[in-house]
Amino acid sequence: MKVMYVASGDDKYGAPKSMIDMVRPLKEQYGIEPIILTCSKGKIQEFCLDNHIEEHIVGSSEFMVVGGSNFFRKIVKHSLAPLLAINYLNKRNKAVSNIKKNVELSEVDIIHTNVNRVDSGALIASDYNIPHVWHLREFGKEDYNCMSLIPNYIKYMNEHATAFIAISNVVKEAWVKKGLDKNKIVVINDGITSEGFIKKSEYRKLASEPLKIVFCGLISETKGQKVLIDAVNLLNNKYKKRITVDFYGGGRKEYISYLQDYSTKLGLNNQITFKGYSSNLKEILSKYDVGVVASRAEALGRVTVEYMYAGLYVIASDSGANVDILHDGEYGSLYTSQNSEALADAIIGAFENPTQCKQKSELAEKMAKKRFSMKKNAENIMQLYEDILSKRRNKNYESRLSKD
Repeated sequence: MKVMYVASGDDKYGAPKSMIDMVRPLKEQYGIEPIILTCSKGKIQEFCLDNHIEEHIVGSSEFMVVGGSNFFRKIVKHSLAPLLAINYLNKRNKAVSNIKKNVELSEVDIIHTNVNRVDSGALIASDYNIPHVWHLREFGKEDYNCMSLIPNYIKYMNEHATAFIAISNVVKEAWVKKGLDKNKIVVINDGITSEGFIKKSEYRKLASEPLKIVFCGLISETKGQKVLIDAVNLLNNKYKKRITVDFYGGGRKEYISYLQDYSTKLGLNNQITFKGYSSNLKEILSKYDVGVVASRAEALGRVTVEYMYAGLYVIASDSGANVDILHDGEYGSLYTSQNSEALADAIIGAFENPTQCKQKSELAEKMAKKRFSMKKNAENIMQLYEDILSKRRNKNYESRLSKD
C-alpha cells in the first residue's frame, strides 16, 4: 500500500513529530510505502533520508490562519483577509502543481493530510479520485482562534475527505458541533514514542525541598505562560523562594519579550527563566519535578504525555483533552483553566505532598506508555486504511455489476 502524507508546519512542534511517530511503525510493521511531502527542509526531511522514504519539498499553504490574540491583531488580520486569501491560493496552486510534477499519483492508494489547515492533498485526492484521510489535530477556533480563508469551509472539508482522524474525543466533539460529518470521524490517539526519555530517578521526599517546574511548547497567549507567571507571583514567600520555573519553546519575539519584562516587573527574575527552544528535552525533563500544561484548549497534549514519560508530576488546566488524559486527577492535578489562583493552589499541593506526587507520576507513566504506544496507533491507522480501501473495492465491484 502506497500512502502520500502531506505535512505542514514548524517541525519543532507537535504535529510533524506525531506524523513521524505514526509513519515509522506503519512502514516497519505493515510495509506501508510512504511518500512524504514537506514545505521546507527540516527534521522531517532528515527522517526520510535516514529511513529511505521518498520525500518532496512542494511548498504549502494554510486555508486556516491564526486570527489574532488581541483586538488590534484581530482587526489587522481580518482587514488583510482578502490579501491573505490571494496569497493562500497562489501558494496552494503552486504546491498542487509541484505534487503533480513530482509524484506518480497513479500509484498512490491513499492521501493522508497531517493537519486540518492544509488542503493541497484534498484537491489532489479529488482530481485523481484517491481516498483522502484528513487529520484533525486542533480545535481551530478554541485553541488558536483560527479563521478560514475559504467560505463554508466545513462543507468544503466534508466534501473533500473520505475520513477524518480526531486525536481525542474532545476534538471530535468540537468539530461535530461545527458541522463536520460525525460518521466520517474516527478517534485515534497519537502514538508518542517513549524512546530516549531519561526517567526521573530522584523524587522530592520532603515538603521543605525546592520545587522545579518546567513548561514546554510554543510560547503564545493561548498556551498560558502568563497564567503560570501570575500563579508564581501569588505564592507567599514560603513557597516563592523555593520555586523555579523554566520555559522551553519559541514564539513571537515581541510576546516573549513582553513575558520577560512582565516577570521582571513582578520581581520574579530569580524564579522565572526563558530557555528558548531545545531539541533535547528528552534528556532535560527528568531534572524537573513538575510539568505544567496551561493551554486554553488542549487538543491532545503531546507534551503532557512526554512529561509522564520522564516521570514528572503533571499539573494541567481542566480544558480540552487534559481532563481525559489525567482521568479527572488520577494521574496528576487539574486546576480551573485560565485561573492563576487555582494554579497557585495546585502548585502548593505539589509542594506539600511529594509522596502523592511520586505515586501519581509512576501511575501516569505506565498509563501513558500503554495508551499512547506507537504500535497501537499504527494498528488503528492501518485498520482505517484497510477499511477505506475495502469499501472502495466493494463500491467499484458493485458499480461494475450494475453496468453489466
